[in-house]
Amino acid sequence: MNLYYLAVGITFLIDIILYSIFSVFNKVQPELFGLPFFYWYQILMLVVTTVLMVGASTIKNGEVKGSGSR
Repeated sequence: MNLYYLAVGITFLIDIILYSIFSVFNKVQPELFGLPFFYWYQILMLVVTTVLMVGASTIKNGEVKGSGSR
């Protein structure tokens, strides 16, 4: 199995699970810099998703560069 597709699949699975637990982050308290928990959780998830997708992209770039050199 291609490592890139595995990394992307795991990334999507993590995101789906973390976004599906709506009852956990559907709260007003605690606040962070005046933002309710719901909003800063969404902002945090954007950062987490970006980091995971950059990791998957790095794996893809490593496979492309590594496959041609022998």
